[in-house]
Amino acid sequence: MNEFLSSFLSLATLFALRFVLPILITFGVLTFLKGIEKRRNVEDEARLSK
Repeated sequence: MNEFLSSFLSLATLFALRFVLPILITFGVLTFLKGIEKRRNVEDEARLSK
């Protein structure tokens, strides 16, 4: 029983590393880029309103 549990946990870890991590990284990068874009837009609007 213990062997089954440990093998299941290692499989779950592999699955998480294969699928969840790339999704999280992609999501984080997209959010980061959107934040930069928003900041740039705000700066442009501030410059234009002067």
